[in-house]
Amino acid sequence: MRNKIKVLNLSVLAYISLGSNCGDSKKNLRQALDKIAVLPYTDIVKISAVYHTEPQEDRAQAWFYNQAAAISTSLSPLELLHALQAIELSLGRSRSPGRRFGPRSMDLDILMYAGLTLNSPDLTLPHPRLAQRAFVLVPLVEVVSNDLLEGLEAKLRKIDYTVDGNRIFQS
Repeated sequence: MRNKIKVLNLSVLAYISLGSNCGDSKKNLRQALDKIAVLPYTDIVKISAVYHTEPQEDRAQAWFYNQAAAISTSLSPLELLHALQAIELSLGRSRSPGRRFGPRSMDLDILMYAGLTLNSPDLTLPHPRLAQRAFVLVPLVEVVSNDLLEGLEAKLRKIDYTVDGNRIFQS
């Protein structure tokens, strides 16, 4: 009898936040999603609506367009991070050391990765400011699996925010 090698599907669900407030932000979001869709071993499972959101930490800048995506991927967390950073660069992202929360053509953050908790110099999972940001949580609630929904909705109830159509205000 021959030994058969069985290929295992090791895909996991990961959740990504997308944001842009420079250039044609809606186009930037579409292009980022197109680039995520062609990453190796990665499929987009679901995407949220696009929200127009006021900036938080550095309020002296244009409003953002934000969105969330659920993906299925076999990339490791760090492989996914590096792939997302390459997409940011390809869409004109520049990281200025003096202005961490400033304007950007594209910002891609891994919010959660298969329920993994990780604290490394390069990546913290779940995202460390996830529970503080309505502009992340509102779109994320649209794409998460049912087992995560209740916990995220509880986090949202602790934030002072308002949704008006596709606009998110947070004080």
